[in-house]
Amino acid sequence: MKKGWISYNGFELLSGPVPFSMLFKKKGWISYNGFELTRSPTGEWSMELVLTEFGTSLGKRSRRLVIRRKGKAAVEVPASEVTNILVTGKGITVSSDALSLAARHGVVITFLNYRGEPYAKVIPPESFGRAALRRQQLLAVEDGRGVALAKAFLEGKLRNQAANLRYFGKSRKKSAPKTFEQLRAASVEVDRLLEEMLALPGRSLSELRTSLMNREARAARAYWSGIRAVLPAAAHFEKRKRRGAKDPFNACLNYGYGILYSRIWSVLMVVGLDPYAGFLHAYRDNKPTLVFDFIEEFRQMAVDRVMVASFSKGWLPAFDEEGHLDGASRKKLATRVLKRLNQRMRYEGRETKLVDLIKSEAREIAAVLLNAQAHRPYVAAW
Repeated sequence: MKKGWISYNGFELLSGPVPFSMLFKKKGWISYNGFELTRSPTGEWSMELVLTEFGTSLGKRSRRLVIRRKGKAAVEVPASEVTNILVTGKGITVSSDALSLAARHGVVITFLNYRGEPYAKVIPPESFGRAALRRQQLLAVEDGRGVALAKAFLEGKLRNQAANLRYFGKSRKKSAPKTFEQLRAASVEVDRLLEEMLALPGRSLSELRTSLMNREARAARAYWSGIRAVLPAAAHFEKRKRRGAKDPFNACLNYGYGILYSRIWSVLMVVGLDPYAGFLHAYRDNKPTLVFDFIEEFRQMAVDRVMVASFSKGWLPAFDEEGHLDGASRKKLATRVLKRLNQRMRYEGRETKLVDLIKSEAREIAAVLLNAQAHRPYVAAW
């Protein structure tokens, strides 16, 4: 990020304050001195702030959030135009006035560690007010709604894994036939396990969960074997590894998933769902199992494609002396994942963004619990 210290939607905010009357508008974008925002399907402009640099402070002036850093001009942005704030670095301060202003506008502030995992969130208290919905969420674990949701989450994951494998294979049919065949075989295996999973009988999560997770694990082995085939040797990727990963690809995947986790978590809470009451993943104290469930539909398109594309183009992250991704690499990864989340695409005949689909899918889960309608998982085109 060139001489900047916050980013959103994959772009940089370099100067301010920026009067909106001076902004240049064109085809759903507005821009001024490298400051860019996207317009939502409802016609609203929105931005995401990502604070990364040591010494940055977030304060308030009137109805604007003010970002300062020593030696740099202050940047002011209207709180009403901000959707989320991510704090990803050390030595960053957020004033109580800024917290109050963000809360009044429904802005969620998430603090991430060096792995991209959220360790704190500031969320408006209204997000906890849907008691009837949370009651139904807990009851659904014991009836058919829980089984249907668990299967739907897993269906979305496996269909999108298969779609990614076919996507990476279609450009290699002639140029790399051996790799193409590996990808084809892996996608066939994922499809087979999907059909096996959907056919599992039973209305109780307690009796089905082990069988569901078994199919998920076997599909994951097939999927990651296919991904390994398209990565360069410099990625040093042998198998999927979560905590403590030191190889470049797994470390970047984990950080990218952390960014996605923070968005999923915030959306679920804003909708009024309990992030800790999942269906596919069993209850565990202090584990947001519904976040673990819901993220499964979106990992492949929001993060996996971004990481494979980055490594395929020769990009590699840098690590600090402790073996963690350095600040510049974390900044680059956050920018790319956020850009992907806000990228416009066609889905089911309409133009939308992945971040908006996540919100609509979360609202659909609430409707499933309250009105017993079916949840159709997000399945991407390839």
